[in-house]
Amino acid sequence: MTTNYTIQENQICPDCKGNGYVRLRLEAEETIKQCKTCHWNGEITTKEFSDYWNKPAIAKISESLSCC
Repeated sequence: MTTNYTIQENQICPDCKGNGYVRLRLEAEETIKQCKTCHWNGEITTKEFSDYWNKPAIAKISESLSCC
């Protein structure tokens, strides 16, 4: 019986840089939120990584500033 396995390489998340959280500074306040790009893992798949860089910059900013 032959089993085929696919190995999926992961990349370090560009938003949290592998920490799983992001630090948001708005005016005088600073808050720490869990990273939504990598779902708090610190890594994303290669496909998600290429999709991230092909996204417009305004979409990246609005995604990181969203409340929930």
